[in-house]
Amino acid sequence: MKAARALNIPVCNVPGYATGSVTESVFGFLLEMTRHTAFSTGRIRQGAWTACPEFCWWERTPLALEGRTLGVIGCGAIGSRVAAVGQAFGMRVLGYARHQHPDFPGEQVTLERLLSGSDVISLHCPATAENAGFVDAETIGKMKDGALLINTARGSLVIESDVAEALASGKLGGYGADVVSREPMDIHDPLLKAPNCYLTGHSAWATVEARQRIVDVTAENIRAALSGNPVNVVN
Repeated sequence: MKAARALNIPVCNVPGYATGSVTESVFGFLLEMTRHTAFSTGRIRQGAWTACPEFCWWERTPLALEGRTLGVIGCGAIGSRVAAVGQAFGMRVLGYARHQHPDFPGEQVTLERLLSGSDVISLHCPATAENAGFVDAETIGKMKDGALLINTARGSLVIESDVAEALASGKLGGYGADVVSREPMDIHDPLLKAPNCYLTGHSAWATVEARQRIVDVTAENIRAALSGNPVNVVN
């Protein structure tokens, strides 16, 4: 970036291509952890419902999102979209970021208040040297017992062994992760054997529509640069 700026070469990016897609993945994790669709499908196929004497059946208690508190760490574009969808579900929304975000659709609070007051916590902050591994045993200890944690941001934000231990003890009620500290995932990653852990392979962004936006905006960046009027310049 510094060298390109010095040589007057514009560096362009593709902003916002997957905001909606990542948001949908967050609630995919959350709905699976609260309504247990995949688990129920497997048990029903094994005959659990056909063997039930009542007209309704469940083994894992379904939970409602309405009335629960969603904590969003990172109040930028994706975090704000997640907050808005949470509100549409009837959730109370708390947000934390290092800087104020006037457009965030929720109450911005301290990290300590968010951790202690949220039933669900979703990570949406960039990975920096300062926040590497900040979700550790100490941080988890400040959360509600049985809290649900979702990470569609960066794997380096989380100490995975501490999350696995919290899942095993029941301190965390569930963990949904699209990202891990080492990608592709290591065969010895403790999350692979952790209970109530739901995983996707860094694919929250990868809808057909989002990938098409990457192609389209990249092409427009090139056209604009060749015309002498570059767009989406980050340097």
